[in-house]
Amino acid sequence: MDVWSWTYEWADYCESCRAAGENTDCENCDAKQVELMPINYSTYKLWSRSQTQWQWSGGMVPVLAGINYSSMLAIAKQLDIKVSPGMFLKIQALEAYTIEKIRKKMERK
Repeated sequence: MDVWSWTYEWADYCESCRAAGENTDCENCDAKQVELMPINYSTYKLWSRSQTQWQWSGGMVPVLAGINYSSMLAIAKQLDIKVSPGMFLKIQALEAYTIEKIRKKMERK
């Protein structure tokens, strides 16, 4: 499991489990948080802080369109994160992954 899917699928589980005191052995839990490679710290920080910047379209049936990149770049500036071409590609990959996950989830409803 990669850190991006862990964040999307397991973070809430871990938080509620810890709060309830249900599992004291996080090291051996199936939902154990994976470690982020140091080279991706800034990307992850920017991605996490940009989660309020999603744009939706579609009128009566909402469709997730993507991240508002102007807002994301303003957040990067506030965080003093220089967005490199490589980081931008990572953000786009995360965006595509998230859109796909959310669209599949909405289809099941």
